[in-house]
Amino acid sequence: MTNVIQCKSWDVVNKEQGAIPLNYKKDLKPLGTPIGLNAGAMRTSTGYAFSQIIHQAINVGKQLKKGQNLVQIKPGATSFENWMDNVFLDVLSSSPKLAPYVFSTLAKTLSGDDFVKFMIGDCPLSIKSRIILALPKVDFILGALRSPFK
Repeated sequence: MTNVIQCKSWDVVNKEQGAIPLNYKKDLKPLGTPIGLNAGAMRTSTGYAFSQIIHQAINVGKQLKKGQNLVQIKPGATSFENWMDNVFLDVLSSSPKLAPYVFSTLAKTLSGDDFVKFMIGDCPLSIKSRIILALPKVDFILGALRSPFK
């Protein structure tokens, strides 16, 4: 904090902690047009959904403003990104000791901006390719082979 906001002293008033649910969401039967988590906003590998839900809400507003009857909701990630998420979760659940190496490799491979683009979803193929090429090949190939059977 000293370097970033030039604050020389501070007091810790509260501490918080949480857990990101790295799992698969069970679909609920919607009362109307699904939006948010029920419309595929959450990335299974990250638990990240906030910006995807905002984009969905903006798009719904635009569609309604145009008077469109059928509102289409874009999910938070492409099919390929969802597949990558599933393989990622498979590898981490079957080989949890790999997690520190995998996350540190991702941090070294991607810039902060590229990491955010991947987290948000629908990122360029160049970013996806760098991720795939950087991670442990054998473990991720095995995870990819197991993914259709889950």
